[in-house]
Amino acid sequence: MSRFVPTVLALALLAPAPAFANPEVARMAAEVELFRTVIGMVHDMDELANSRTGAATMALVGVEDHFSDPRETIEFLEELLAKAGDPAVQRVIRIKLIDLYKNTGAPEKARAQIRSLALE
Repeated sequence: MSRFVPTVLALALLAPAPAFANPEVARMAAEVELFRTVIGMVHDMDELANSRTGAATMALVGVEDHFSDPRETIEFLEELLAKAGDPAVQRVIRIKLIDLYKNTGAPEKARAQIRSLALE
């Protein structure tokens, strides 16, 4: 499951519940709202899993976390870009590469990716 799930659950728990005179009813209402949030996340994850582009995009969201050196991430993404057949996935990879290139002192490569995205 996504690394964002704990954040969403925490936000759901911290959200103000409707005012109820009975504390037990308030607790139950908060549990129902949390359950609705979880069901919504499961539904969203199911939609992502059943979408090739959505699943690929989700997989790429935190790709940097899997490499200790940004240059390794760049090499990995450049290889994926060369093999990716889905134009939407290629765009996601290019977006990731823009920041990585910028942050590793390769602004010309970042601009080339921006140009590719803009002229597609």
